[in-house]
Amino acid sequence: MTVSSAEELIVQVDSQKFLMKQILNLPFTESQVIILKFYRNLKHDEIAKLMDISRSTVKRYLKSGKEHLEKLLQQQGGDFFA
Repeated sequence: MTVSSAEELIVQVDSQKFLMKQILNLPFTESQVIILKFYRNLKHDEIAKLMDISRSTVKRYLKSGKEHLEKLLQQQGGDFFA
């Protein structure tokens, strides 16, 4: 592993930790839906069944969670995904 790729790996791990911390700062249900969708790769129907909510509610929590997450990331110093 070169120094450059080691540095890139460190930055990637730090970015993932930072992003997870911000996700955990979301309202509980929003954070759980985002984690199940993007970290556990569950489908909307699977999340709905697991959380005992409707599929449309899953979609609503995903939408509002992503909007809240975007605001949190902007408050933390600009465009995280640039």
